[in-house]
Amino acid sequence: MSLAREIAEKLVLQYREGVTPLTDVLNAQTLLSEAETNYWQQVFSYKLAVLNLLKAAGRLEELRGADVGGHI
Repeated sequence: MSLAREIAEKLVLQYREGVTPLTDVLNAQTLLSEAETNYWQQVFSYKLAVLNLLKAAGRLEELRGADVGGHI
């Protein structure tokens, strides 16, 4: 995701300098948005899998006040 962000930022600068077309900037921003969406979908899937595992093990009570799945 950081690579997609870096590319998008560089393309914006190049666009401002007149060396990159707007379509390249928009495509890079779209790819960055897709990368961010995919990242958060995977974080959600991971946390849901942890919940399902704890549920199957009968250990959901351990979650009271806990951060499910650790830190992001």
